[in-house]
Amino acid sequence: MAMKSSDYCASAREAVSVIAQLPVAMAVLNGATLVFTFFGGLFSVLCCAAVTFLLTSTPSFSAPDAPLFVDQPVAVACAAGFIGGAVSLCFMAVFDMATDALLYYYGLDWLYGRGGEFSNAPDGIKELMHGNRH
Repeated sequence: MAMKSSDYCASAREAVSVIAQLPVAMAVLNGATLVFTFFGGLFSVLCCAAVTFLLTSTPSFSAPDAPLFVDQPVAVACAAGFIGGAVSLCFMAVFDMATDALLYYYGLDWLYGRGGEFSNAPDGIKELMHGNRH
């Protein structure tokens, strides 16, 4: 839409036609980003919670007479895990959109005859669409 100054309906039709002509590549990419999103978010939650729990278990936070005493380190670790997971999901949403856009524009170039060996797309995207022949 912004690249060609087309109206919304024409751009939507073009996007659907590009996606419809690349179903396998889109399915593989969406599956891969789903796996990255799930495990990346899980890793972030676990790391944030574990580091927070370890830090709140030190004498600076666990001694009852300490000025920074934490009464319930598990609750603080759960909150840190939740915050870390929320930040991770925001990043993963941007990552998912970026990979979809990269594949879409490479597919658009390929369908209009501007792709192939002279394309600036990463080799991984070329292999995803064409196997080992690009």
